[in-house]
Amino acid sequence: MAKKNIGNMADDLNCPICHQVFKDPVVLQSCGHNFCRTCLQGQWGDAEGQDKKCPICKESLPADMFTFNIALVEKVKEPENKEMVRQIMLDPQDISDQLICSLCNKTFRDPVFLKTCRHNFCHECVQKRSTATDQGEIECPICKQKCPRDGYAYNRVLANLLERINRPVNREEGQEEKQASDPVHKCEAHKERITLFCLDDETLCCLVCRDSFQHQSHKLLPLTDASNVIQSNLFRNIQKQLGIVNEVKNAKTEQEQKITEHKAHKQQLAEHITKEFKKLHKFLDDAQQEHRQQLDATYDPILKEMERNMENLVKKQEDLEKNLEECQKKLVASDVKILQDIAEFIRRHCKTGEIEENITVIKEKPPEGLFKGPLQYYAWKDMLSVVQPAASTLTLDPETAHRNLLLSEDFIGVSYKPSVFRRVVDSPKRFSNFDLALTSEGFNNGRHYWEVEIDGKKDWDIGLIKETLNRKERNLILLLDDLWGVSYNNQLGLSLLSESITILGIYESPKRVGVYLDYEGGQISFYDVQKKTHLCSFSATFAGRLYPYVGTSRAEDALMNMVHIRL
Repeated sequence: MAKKNIGNMADDLNCPICHQVFKDPVVLQSCGHNFCRTCLQGQWGDAEGQDKKCPICKESLPADMFTFNIALVEKVKEPENKEMVRQIMLDPQDISDQLICSLCNKTFRDPVFLKTCRHNFCHECVQKRSTATDQGEIECPICKQKCPRDGYAYNRVLANLLERINRPVNREEGQEEKQASDPVHKCEAHKERITLFCLDDETLCCLVCRDSFQHQSHKLLPLTDASNVIQSNLFRNIQKQLGIVNEVKNAKTEQEQKITEHKAHKQQLAEHITKEFKKLHKFLDDAQQEHRQQLDATYDPILKEMERNMENLVKKQEDLEKNLEECQKKLVASDVKILQDIAEFIRRHCKTGEIEENITVIKEKPPEGLFKGPLQYYAWKDMLSVVQPAASTLTLDPETAHRNLLLSEDFIGVSYKPSVFRRVVDSPKRFSNFDLALTSEGFNNGRHYWEVEIDGKKDWDIGLIKETLNRKERNLILLLDDLWGVSYNNQLGLSLLSESITILGIYESPKRVGVYLDYEGGQISFYDVQKKTHLCSFSATFAGRLYPYVGTSRAEDALMNMVHIRL
């Protein structure tokens, strides 16, 4: 059966200054710490006109700084009688009978004492009595003295006693003996018992440490209070770490999703690249096959004729060798044999003239330039028919150009000429406040690509705008929702224009910019053509016709040119 955990109850009846049983105990009304009256007054000394602080928690004290603690002296009437204190420790039931609230007749819960008469009650009982009392006062049920409604304070020592008495434990005798034999922790510097904890230095302290110069302005707490503070801080830290763990888990889950999405997107792009180059491979394979077929059609008839002629020559050689053999036999025969049937012999074996006329060698050869020439160039030229998108040959629309812009005669070049200040017919198509010009052709579907030559320009603009953009607007910010572009000047470098202005921090201007539009795919991309690098991309859902634009606001000799790839 569980026993009451009396523990070292003498600690709660000892003054933290003299370490003796309380003599004439007083309690500080602001913080609830208890001391002997003489010990507390001796601790403060002659501190007239100075702020007084609690020796334990260093809390500043009001004018009515302490009061008599009746809860202690009622049980310890003669503090010098240590035998009585021991009897209290040995008879917890006796002291428990004395720790009863006179209002609820139960053991004190959150005990408080009235500051006027110092009698003790449960906090909840005092609050109930305060609510029912008129004129903002409380009447003590024991002595009938009046006190203000909030004229009570927490009784720390009484609460500690109650906690020790009511705490049930289940320990075997061997464990109790072991705890009793545990050494008391002492300060290494002063060899005094450790009873305090310094919150500033986070070190264990004794009472001598508290009064030392090292901890003069530091906040020190009893071990139990300090442990509660540290546990509270650790709890808050654990809660914070749990929150961070949840954030990490969420971030991990999101990262896993992004990795999966990126892998899938990478696979899609890899398939797209393979598909695009398969078209070129097929075209080149077909072109190669066509040239091989043409080569066969040209050379095969010639080779067949040469082979037939070769067969005829072999047959003639065999006939001639046979005649030669007959002639050699005739030559070594007798005279009669030689002359016998000589006319028939000569007719059959000596007609060499006809043989010489039929000896021919076929030497016909097709022109070498037919198959050994600019094959790659012709293949590349024909490849443009399958390249998607092919480079667009765009021209500028003079009716849209700002009056400070001068277009070339072929409408592919533009320059800034403020001195010209051309007299032009104004219309809703023309830009009135920004030095821009549109192309004559716009796009509302498909994939398109074009290039703009800007080598040497120190100020330029390239991009696309919606057909519905207000070309009379003065405020650029109001136009950003209707355009996607890249801007450059030699001070800010490259900037992106779309919904907002974003400076990229790139100060080297490309010499030629490529622009790619995938209308259905919702993509606009810009490239440095010379370096074959990607500058930026925009994603959006397009509706209506989009027009490419170019612009410049600096008077320079160099022109911006719409590039036309000519074969």
